[in-house]
Amino acid sequence: KLTVDGTSYTANSQRSNAFSPTTSINWQNPQSPEAIWSPQYYTANNSAEMMFYPGGFGANGTMGATQELVNSFGMANGYPIDDPRSGYDPANPYLNREPRFYSNIFYNDCQAKRLSNAQVMYTFETWRSEDGTTTGKDLAELTSKNSRTNYYIKKFVYMGWNPSDKSVDAQRRTKFIFRWEQMVLNFAEAANHVVSSPNTPLYGLTPKQAIKYLRARPTVDNKPGLYPTTDDPYLDEVALDSKKFDDLVKNERRITTCFEGNRFFDLQRWSTSIDDMNMLASGQKDGYVHGASITKKADGTYAYDLNMQVEKRLFKSAYLPIPYKEILRMSNLIQNEGWDSWR
Repeated sequence: KLTVDGTSYTANSQRSNAFSPTTSINWQNPQSPEAIWSPQYYTANNSAEMMFYPGGFGANGTMGATQELVNSFGMANGYPIDDPRSGYDPANPYLNREPRFYSNIFYNDCQAKRLSNAQVMYTFETWRSEDGTTTGKDLAELTSKNSRTNYYIKKFVYMGWNPSDKSVDAQRRTKFIFRWEQMVLNFAEAANHVVSSPNTPLYGLTPKQAIKYLRARPTVDNKPGLYPTTDDPYLDEVALDSKKFDDLVKNERRITTCFEGNRFFDLQRWSTSIDDMNMLASGQKDGYVHGASITKKADGTYAYDLNMQVEKRLFKSAYLPIPYKEILRMSNLIQNEGWDSWR
């Protein structure tokens, strides 16, 4: 359904409160028609900014994006970075990436610009000099208030917030527990396993069309999406094969719902064993997730090592543990595989 409360976006004079798949999401609008289920919102809240910005910008740098997530964003032509047609340049890894990358991730040498007038509020520096004597202010190991991966999270951040302002502009905020884009992803994944082809309609919509909505949609900072008015060559290609399309849907789910708390449960249901889940979690046989180690050369250019080990991410089990009190209540209840039995 592309209507809300029976009112189409185009027919609604109150467009900010109506829904359209061709308008971007506003994370600062807790009454967004995109939200299907959300808790009560907070007023004048800066929790996301304090979590995601680095210490140098007056925040806590609590978490950052992994290199694995960064690699999942494709290029401006829609192809994944490991496709020879993508144009990806390892020497300039942040150049010509797809629009969603720039609206979700802060990376070395990028700028945080004020929403109202595009004024540069902050420039991210996650480098170390060739001789090791100087570093950028946002380098991982300088302080616990910097991200461990040398990437920072832009998603959810209000780009009008600047702690150096006399009056800090905080916004309304809530968590979208379930929203329209997740419904689109659920449909595309499930329908692809039912219909004969991703190009076959189910209830009037094909799996390919559903994913097209996500890839073509404007970003949160109102930049055009991938091929909003024309065919998407890579999507057209993978939609000819149900298995390849399924892999694309999984990657689209990773990109679309990043930092929303869904990834663990997606890995869980896609896995057939704990080894399978751990491989999916890190994407690497060594079990590590990675970050960026960046060297600033004397001429001001950068050299990138995108295989910096950050932490080993191995799950003990593909299942959550059964609470101890439940084990005590039912003597025949067996603890899930991978967890201590407490017997």
